[in-house]
Amino acid sequence: MSIKSQHSFRSSKFKSQNGSTKDISSFVSEQSFKSTRTISIRRKHLDNSFVIYSSDEIDPEIQKIADSCITDLSEIKVVCQKMKESNIYFSFDTEIAQRMGINEDWDVSLCRMYVNRLSRSYITLLKTLVTSIKDCSSDSTEFLSICQFLLPIELQYSSQLSISLLETLCHRFDDVFNNPQFDPIYQFDDISVRSTLFAASPRALITLLFFPQQPEPDFPNRLAIYLSIALEPNELCKKLRLVVDGEDLNKRNLQCIDALLKHLIRINPNLPLKENIGDIIEIPVIKSEVKVKRFYNKKSNGNCIVTNSSILKNKKKIGELTDVKSKILAEQLMVFDSLILNDIETSECVQMKEKPTIDFYCEIIDNLGMWVSYSIKTDTNETNRMRYFIKVALECLKHNSFNVSYALYTGISHFSLNNIFKKLPHKSIKQFEELQRVFDISKNYIIYRNTYSIAPTPKIPILPLWLGDIIHAHTAFSSNRSENGLFRMDALRTIANVLLLVNHSQRVGFFGEDLIIDEIFAKLSMKYQI
Repeated sequence: MSIKSQHSFRSSKFKSQNGSTKDISSFVSEQSFKSTRTISIRRKHLDNSFVIYSSDEIDPEIQKIADSCITDLSEIKVVCQKMKESNIYFSFDTEIAQRMGINEDWDVSLCRMYVNRLSRSYITLLKTLVTSIKDCSSDSTEFLSICQFLLPIELQYSSQLSISLLETLCHRFDDVFNNPQFDPIYQFDDISVRSTLFAASPRALITLLFFPQQPEPDFPNRLAIYLSIALEPNELCKKLRLVVDGEDLNKRNLQCIDALLKHLIRINPNLPLKENIGDIIEIPVIKSEVKVKRFYNKKSNGNCIVTNSSILKNKKKIGELTDVKSKILAEQLMVFDSLILNDIETSECVQMKEKPTIDFYCEIIDNLGMWVSYSIKTDTNETNRMRYFIKVALECLKHNSFNVSYALYTGISHFSLNNIFKKLPHKSIKQFEELQRVFDISKNYIIYRNTYSIAPTPKIPILPLWLGDIIHAHTAFSSNRSENGLFRMDALRTIANVLLLVNHSQRVGFFGEDLIIDEIFAKLSMKYQI
């Protein structure tokens, strides 16, 4: 029996879509609502297929000339010429900017979003240029010279938007560049070239959805998780209505809203979207997929006897689960774990109030470890039984079923079994040491986390760790709510990362022949005392 992924990332459909050659403009049109990390892309009119990507770093010579502009405005002309020669622009990609939908009025929040999508050196250059012309009128030569680098010239009404943007940057200079408490708050660390979002209000988070360079990958999905955690359903709908009322609902913005609403409905199907914003946008209809939960709320028949003689070690007619070949038992445990994981509802992880399917999953995995310890302790040949479970745990680890492997490892390493390790052969001790190495608790399971991050799919994370991450993040978020209505993003980002990890494991799980799944469920439905 082979364990395979339910969904292959390299499907033929994906290959056929990406194998065909597409015009770059059509590609940007289809994918514009997704995250992009490219800045300052300029299209040459002489050749529509020629795109230049400007560097994240500014030439120190240009920065030095810009610094001199603060005392000598005549240097503005020189620095502008240098920026043109080096292809340095603060603007968006032309195609995306045409769908941006920003009004002529730039408030401080929009300006902070505009500025902080740039790299550190670009922000320094822009800040220097704005400082030098803060006292100039909006019709002066110096002011208009800098405007041409803010938004694409090809964009309709670009000059009016650029002037309005630069006026706001000048008049609200401290709030845009220096005020660390203004919404949204960004932070630089010692490693990143660009700033990361540290805290933001719901309004700023929703507004970021319409920006061409969204702050995080898969942002509509993450934003739905952030809003569902931070706000009550009615308050969420009100905030969404407030932002949507002030936006230009062009084609791209409608795509962004539609993507967000779909994720919100999946997380909370009872969200009152139709009553709050149904009059201005069409609410997407998602067919409710009723999850067929194979084990949750199912009563065990109590039969743990294996009657399939082909999978038993000694060709018995009937036997216990521990009489099954180690490789077969490992594969069946992986399939069983994947089936139970699929029963978990995303809404339970978001709200963490009533979580029946999560509690059921925890109980089954806990019983698995206790059953292993009980089986070893009560067996007449303790050494052989422990060797058997070490082989099963290693087989699960080899197939990246980290959760089952960890549960088996906890059962094997129970303190009541310490004396048995003295009797194990050298080979079994080496195998157990490999499990110890992967599941070492130092530095918050850093070896396991690194191993999981590079492991190919399918893979299932360790239940106690990802559930603990969510609980701690919920606690941190609840205790660090800002008084001025801003939400700390670190805790929200942690919860979203874990949820996306679990959702991925649900979509790309293990499957195989259903040989002894019901027998495993019956065995793990019991309570064991060590």
